[in-house]
Amino acid sequence: MTDRIEPTLEDTLQLYAKRYGKEATFGDLPAKVLAYNPADQTANVQPLVLAYRNDRPQPVAILQQVQVRWPAGATWSIVGDLVAGDFGWIRFAGADISAWKMTGLELDPNADKRSGALSDCVFEPGSQPVSVPLAADAYKAGALVIKAAELLLGSSAAVLQIILDTDAVNKHSIPAPPSGFAEWMASVDAGLATIPYTTVPSASSVTRIGTAAANPATKVKGI
Repeated sequence: MTDRIEPTLEDTLQLYAKRYGKEATFGDLPAKVLAYNPADQTANVQPLVLAYRNDRPQPVAILQQVQVRWPAGATWSIVGDLVAGDFGWIRFAGADISAWKMTGLELDPNADKRSGALSDCVFEPGSQPVSVPLAADAYKAGALVIKAAELLLGSSAAVLQIILDTDAVNKHSIPAPPSGFAEWMASVDAGLATIPYTTVPSASSVTRIGTAAANPATKVKGI
């Protein structure tokens, strides 16, 4: 989902303070995605369990613009897409992270004295209910399975296709004009035809010159 997520974090804080009180704290909660903004990697998420407040169970408010915690470093990242209904967990911080989250400010001297507050959380995708496990093609014993409709390596700008073991190696990669092996074969055909002599098979009938071999990358496989 690519729509801009509204309302803002400020709206969430006001709702949370009104419903639970300023000092309300929470432990980790399962939740599902309502909307996702890939530009800043934030999501609107709905907690899926009731939390006791004033000795009675109450629904936890929808959380707006929650930071999604994708694994990443300065030079690498593993980021997928999220759609409405995707499951995950809300993780609550042990301190006020609002300034760091919104501006990157470190060691905020004006941070509130709070821990586990509804406003200080991140969303970790994954972790289905036991009754709704991942599909059988999402896992295999002894293997790390990365399942996706499209897998891009290097960056989101990747466009070159990855060759697989036993893929055909064609005579040329463009329809016209032929080059390399195909051009050489045609010249051999033309030259031998003057003897006269006919090569078998002819250049026009050869569609490929062999298959790719992926060794030694035997532990990385694709479909």
